Formats: sequence, C-alpha cells, structure tokens
Amino acid sequence: MKVSLVATSIRIPIELEAYARNAREHGHNDVEFIVVGDRRSDLGISSFCHRLSRNYSPCEYLSIDAQQEYLSTHQSMIWKHLSFDSRQRRIIGMLKAWQNGADLVICIDSQDKLVEGDFIGSHSHVGRIRMMTVANSSSGWFNPASMLRESRGQSFFLRGFPMKQRDNVGTPHFRDQSIAIAANSGSCLGHSDLDATTHLDHEIQVSGLAPDSPSQLCLAPGTWSPFPAHNLAMKREVIPAFFLSPYVGRYDDIWASYIVSRIAEHLGEGISFGSPAVIRNSATANLAKDLEQELVGYRQTARFCEALRSIPLCGTSYHECFGQLASALPAAWTELPKASGIEIEARNQLVTGIGIWHELIASIQARSTSNLLESVSGESPQFSKIAVLSQKP
Repeated sequence: MKVSLVATSIRIPIELEAYARNAREHGHNDVEFIVVGDRRSDLGISSFCHRLSRNYSPCEYLSIDAQQEYLSTHQSMIWKHLSFDSRQRRIIGMLKAWQNGADLVICIDSQDKLVEGDFIGSHSHVGRIRMMTVANSSSGWFNPASMLRESRGQSFFLRGFPMKQRDNVGTPHFRDQSIAIAANSGSCLGHSDLDATTHLDHEIQVSGLAPDSPSQLCLAPGTWSPFPAHNLAMKREVIPAFFLSPYVGRYDDIWASYIVSRIAEHLGEGISFGSPAVIRNSATANLAKDLEQELVGYRQTARFCEALRSIPLCGTSYHECFGQLASALPAAWTELPKASGIEIEARNQLVTGIGIWHELIASIQARSTSNLLESVSGESPQFSKIAVLSQKP
C-alpha cells in the first residue's frame, strides 16, 4: 500500500521528521511526503525536505513556482481559482498524491505532534472492509466529540457541526458490523480544532478518549458528522470528490466533508473517527478572525446539508457522484431572498470550484486512459479496455 502524507506549511515543518521516523519504526516503507508551500513560506523548507528524503522517505516540496509548473500541464482553471496564502492549496498536494498512485492519502498539520503508536497503521483500515462499532442515529447526526474527554468535563461539538442540529442529535444506536471505510478522521487533543464560538465561550482542553469509548467508531451511511482536513486519511477513490474552496472561510474542509459523507452514504460506505490522535499545543492565534471566517458556515451549513441530502445519486464512484452533485447543487441549494453578500459569494464560488475540480479530474483520467490505450494497442491486442480503465491515473 502506497501512502502519501500531505501538508501545507509556512514555517519549516520540523514535526514531519517524527512522522517519518514513526513510519519507519512501524515498517511502512512505501511512504512519501508532499509539502505545499505558499508565498510566505520559509526559504529553508526546501532544504529540510531534501534532508528528510535522504534520511527517511521521499519528501517533495511544492513551492509556488513548482505548483504553477505542475498545474500548467493540466490546462485547468484551478490555478486561477485558488488564492495565495491559504491552506486550501493543500489540494494541489492531494492531487499530486493521487496522480502518484497513492492508495491512502493522509492530510496532516505540520505543527501537530504525534501520540505514541503506529500513526499510519491506525489509518490503514481506510479503503478496506472492517468489523467496527457503528453508530446509527435516527436524526441523521452523531457528534464524535462525545468520544473525547475534556479536562473539566465540558461537552462540545466538532467544528462545523450545524448549529440547528446541536440540540437535535438524537439517541445513537451502536452495533458491531462489517463496513467499508471511505475515510478516517483522527482525534485532535490539547487545543482541539473547534468553532471560534466554542473557544470564546470557554477554554476546551481535550485530554483523551472518554471512558468506555472505543478507540475507533464508524458512522453508518446516512449518519453524518463534519471532519477537518488534518489527521484525515482518505482512500484514493475519495480524492476526486474532496474539494477545498478558498472562498468559504473555515468551512472549506467542513463542506468538503459533507459532500464526501453524502456520496459515501449512497455507496454504502462509512466514515470512521478516533485513533490515531495528535496533539495541538497552541491555541488559535486570532479568534476574532476565525469567527469572521465562520459566519458563512453558521448561516449556510444546515441548508447546504439539506440540499446535499435532497439530490438523488446513481453513480458508482466518488468521481461520478461528485459530478452529479456539481450539476444538481445550484438548483437544490438556492439563494435566500435576504442572503448577504458573503453568503452569495461563498455559494457561487463553491459551485464554481466544484465544477472546476470535477473537470480537472475528468481530464486527467481521460488523458491517462488515452495514453495507456495508445501504449498497449501495438503490444497486446488482447488487452481489454476495461483493464485499462481500472488502472491508476
């Protein structure tokens, strides 16, 4: 199994050495790191990545120039759509990992510290069928933060959990069953990644699992929760359906997670939560800015999820279903008569970005299939087109 760990970084990502050492110690040999930079990234990142490559696993640094050169080969609008100085540029690294043939793509925050244990191994059930404890809720929602222990016993919700659903989570039912896992969201301890309103209301310090909680729990198809794009593992098939918009503030990964949840529901797959855990030692630097970047999400998330649930799907892959959502979402997720300017802009930009991402993936797949068909046509007349289409891009 080939594993790609993808991170964005402004500072030299020294914590990546711990991830590389952990992978080696636990026998994960087919591992690569992709670090996506930005205009303000330290000059020393490239040298650090070269050193990591020499001592551990291949580590590619994508500077702004390298990103532009890479995307220019695809003749896509994605370069113009992405903004500078934004964490959403990590999707370039995710695309690179997907094209490199990664079976498992893990998004990490380069400043998060590892907890003891096999980090990649704890994510490696993704893309497989596993016997797991599965949560099913009649409300269609479950809060995985209930699995965690807060140092003073305070309850809280994960970032992006719809406000209107927080009083209507319902009573979950648990049972052990075999289920295919599309993605796994690892826990964030310490100063966990929560809504600004939660941090403004009271300080939250996550110290570990709550008593009697399983180390990992899977949500049944149709039971949703948001999940952030750090300490997040996705099977390669999910990447074409995971788009991070730079125009929706701190809801870029949250809205992407709901799209994946809708498709996973249709395909009968689940999203798991729990181990592995990482530790975030520092609190957010600017809660006021975080709050400002969450306003669109507070106002729009419930309606966005209702729109996703209302769209019928008939595709057999994440990419195909993502295209169906891209086509149907504008009509299903209509503007409210009194929508603010930021709400209208976020909606329109997200819809535009989803379309660009889908077209980009489709063009890469078509080009890859065409090249492969051409390369084998003269060598093996019996080589089937079905076999070609099943290959990685």
